Amino acid sequence: MTKGIAPARVVAILLAAGSARRFGGDKLVTMLAGQPLVHHAAATIAAIAFARRIAIVRDACGWEPEAFGFERVATTGEAPQSASLKAGLRAAADAEAVLVALGDMPLVTVAHLRALMAAYDGRTVASACGGKAMVPAVLGSGAMARAAAIEGDRGARDFLLDGVTVAASPDMLADADTPSDVARLETIFAQRGRRHGSKRAALRLG
Repeated sequence: MTKGIAPARVVAILLAAGSARRFGGDKLVTMLAGQPLVHHAAATIAAIAFARRIAIVRDACGWEPEAFGFERVATTGEAPQSASLKAGLRAAADAEAVLVALGDMPLVTVAHLRALMAAYDGRTVASACGGKAMVPAVLGSGAMARAAAIEGDRGARDFLLDGVTVAASPDMLADADTPSDVARLETIFAQRGRRHGSKRAALRLG
């Protein structure tokens, strides 16, 4: 199989239906760098011309997936992560491949998602950091079928070791499970803003 798959042949699935029990509230609409946390992940996916974009959300989510070009698929109650993943896979049943991402990982870049698709050869392509395979990840039809049979709060991780990986930094793959995580992410955003501001100033001086 030729290596790489075009975004137009991939359905993006954003998992954003977690109960956030450890956070103590709806973490996805907690403000981060001036906007709801989930908007960062949604905007990154929206910047790529996927075949479709599907957001798995709770039935009373506090943001509008449609504003980012997503189809909304609502779950009810305290569904485990595997239920959210399976809901996304059902909605994308005819897809050649899917890209699975999490709504509480705001630092993932467009370039990283493109690198995952560029590495796809029919096998699963996962993000890798510290020896661990994790999402975001691209799943082909075989992995999609296996993932559709999982149970409990396992998500896709059990299927991410079967293929290849694309390295990413710990910051890029950081998620927000607690208020202290959000505070750390806010610091990273601020540091990035200062670096970008310094580069712009250097260009003006040059």
